[in-house]
Amino acid sequence: MVSRFFPYEARIEKRVVQSSSLYMKEWTNDRQVARGNQLNAKAQLTESHDWETYSLVFGPSTFKIRDFKIDPNNVVLTFKVGFQKLDFRGKYQINAQILLLRLVGEGNVTGNFLGYESDCFLKSHKVIRNNQTHIIFEKMKFNIKINKAHINLDNLFNGDPVLGPASNEVLNANSDLLVDEIKPVLEDALSDLFTNISNKITEAFTYDELFPDN
Repeated sequence: MVSRFFPYEARIEKRVVQSSSLYMKEWTNDRQVARGNQLNAKAQLTESHDWETYSLVFGPSTFKIRDFKIDPNNVVLTFKVGFQKLDFRGKYQINAQILLLRLVGEGNVTGNFLGYESDCFLKSHKVIRNNQTHIIFEKMKFNIKINKAHINLDNLFNGDPVLGPASNEVLNANSDLLVDEIKPVLEDALSDLFTNISNKITEAFTYDELFPDN
């Protein structure tokens, strides 16, 4: 527990890191919440065609939280979350123009983001349950930065052995274009995920238990 009048960032940060890591591991093994890491994403690439991914699963097994700050009175948290490597896999449909290349296909997508980092802002409000004050976090705000991305789309052009690999090369040489389109959707999906995790961590505690006076 952390005193409202004691330097609290380091101790709260330790609790958040430990609890988040444990909870995310348990999440993948719990049948009731096994879909917690499953993110549905859809991004518009052009005015008339869609790039769509569905059942897109991310594997954030290890991450670092830094620059952690908290306002205990309003329970507002700001921090950075970083992943050296964030793997993903899922399904895709695409019919879109990327530079001079029109990509057409449907199948499996795999890849990873390297040097991924997010600036996070997490605000809460207080609620009364059984005459005790609890906190509920509102939807987390994300600002994602991705240093590099690698994406592989299987079955482009119905699995053409020449056009498929060549298209993936062009796609990865210009992966920043796809990242820019996917980024808002990814921010929204991860925001839902981490907001849910934060509320799971704190739901068992009252406000006074989390931030005692002394």
